[in-house]
Amino acid sequence: MDTVPEPGNGLAEMAVELCRNEYDSQVVNLTNFTGRPLEVRASLESAGEPWPVEKHVQLRRAATVPTERRDLVADALPPLDGSGLIGLPPFDSQQLWLTIRADGLEPGIHEAKLRLTSMEVIPTVVELPLRITVQDLELPHAVRFCTWTSESGPLGTGRDVVLEDVVAHGVNVLFGKAPKAVCDETGALVGDVDFANTTPPCAATGPRLPPVPEPTGQPERAAAPRGAVEEGICGVPARLGGAHGRPRPRLQGLGPLPYDEPSTPYAETTLDLVEVARLVREADPRIRVYTDPTSGTTMKSVELYRDLIDIWCPSSELLERFGDELLPVARQYGDEVWFYDAAGGAKTLSCLGMYRWRFWHAWNLA
Repeated sequence: MDTVPEPGNGLAEMAVELCRNEYDSQVVNLTNFTGRPLEVRASLESAGEPWPVEKHVQLRRAATVPTERRDLVADALPPLDGSGLIGLPPFDSQQLWLTIRADGLEPGIHEAKLRLTSMEVIPTVVELPLRITVQDLELPHAVRFCTWTSESGPLGTGRDVVLEDVVAHGVNVLFGKAPKAVCDETGALVGDVDFANTTPPCAATGPRLPPVPEPTGQPERAAAPRGAVEEGICGVPARLGGAHGRPRPRLQGLGPLPYDEPSTPYAETTLDLVEVARLVREADPRIRVYTDPTSGTTMKSVELYRDLIDIWCPSSELLERFGDELLPVARQYGDEVWFYDAAGGAKTLSCLGMYRWRFWHAWNLA
């Protein structure tokens, strides 16, 4: 308790430096030493030259939510309501987040104050200065970014609010619903390919995976679903790409994911991928095929993919193991080269190491 600072002491200025249209977050840890429940009101006001601080700085609280591993993380960041109140249990801490957006702000320095007021008869008031510097510089968005977000569920991109949020966070590769197809035991297509619930292309986001039909009914790879692939792939440009009304030499908004995480050159997924990729090439060479090879992949696997894969997305483990051999092949034969990691419990790991650093690692490998 002797190390607890007095109100107003030890509070440094929050300084943020942004490019045009960039956004960043700052966090303030609030600790209640009163021994009783306490509510604190957070508010913002501009300092110096007036500017619309409420439009560019949003106050949020860290909400504790359960994860699939049955633990708890302070992962959700809902905005504070109109009261601006945040509750502090006795001898406990809560995080107050500030989301700062530079879009629409003129280059220069913009100053504000964060005021924290305890809801007591004799309140404690703490003011924390906020200094935002907007540089006259805009970063190019040249890196593909995917968080493996699906359309279904309460956090799926099928909900507009989720789609808008992930796009605002830089996600520009999304997963769409594939057409459906049924095959008999010989692999022949039964009926028409069903495009009823297929996700249309979205110019605001970029590639969607996977628009390749998902055939059911074929017993094994030997009875390849040629009819489903050929009719489905040939139908994708007309049904999904034709709405744009302009010719496209390559279907930039479509990236089929025939099989997830192929590995050794003898694995069933690897052999399936090679066969289906050949069918896609024959059906419509404009369709770009995506693959994400993972642990177990060797250069023999890579050799099988030559001339068949357009978007190469090896796991980070492969880049560490033999990236010097793999990347030249991927760059020579592919349109784009990505990479991915799928560490378990990612929400409990370092935000810097799992998310922010990845952009710059990809940039350095480009």
